[in-house]
Amino acid sequence: MAGDKYDHEIGERLRRARVAAGLSQSSLAKEVGVSFQQVQKYEAGANRISSGRLYNFARVLGVGMDYFFNGLEALDSRPARDHGEGQRAISDRTIRVAQTLNDMPDEKLRLHLEQLISVMARHQKKSG
Repeated sequence: MAGDKYDHEIGERLRRARVAAGLSQSSLAKEVGVSFQQVQKYEAGANRISSGRLYNFARVLGVGMDYFFNGLEALDSRPARDHGEGQRAISDRTIRVAQTLNDMPDEKLRLHLEQLISVMARHQKKSG
């Protein structure tokens, strides 16, 4: 069964939470008792995730169930988009960098790094 826009969004949220938790698809699959191929299908939005399975994912990933559902109503006002592999809004690398920044205990250093990244991005856009 092909998933709808909600299945795609929930799958994308599952992927972001998994990457932020530092887990591979295989390790997450093992924790919840499914194959890593099934996790791939869930993350792609190709298969729907049952409520019980979604609860297990949330528990393993340390997120609340609301993480998967908050803001889904905004999808009703957005046009459908291509959910191909190359269309990810946030890359795995970006999630890992954000998680690393978030884990830094020195608030001042974290702020300086965020500002540096912002300046570099603006500079690259100008010269790009």
